[in-house]
Amino acid sequence: MGYYKDTHIRERIDGYLRINAAIQANLGTKSKFDIGSRAEAKRIWIELLYEISLLDKEYYRTLASPKEQELVSVLRIGS
Repeated sequence: MGYYKDTHIRERIDGYLRINAAIQANLGTKSKFDIGSRAEAKRIWIELLYEISLLDKEYYRTLASPKEQELVSVLRIGS
């Protein structure tokens, strides 16, 4: 089962994507929702991609660039 067939998986992945969208939208705004740096936003995105990869590997591959996939694989090794 995956993103397109399991509503539970779709809801979880969509939640991760909403988190990333909020982080990106608030980056540099100096609001209370601004996490402060692009590096921190990237780190969180890689962690979210890791979580997505655990839910649906195929869908994950459509989201993550080859460089991001490499970073996720390093994160996976460290877990």
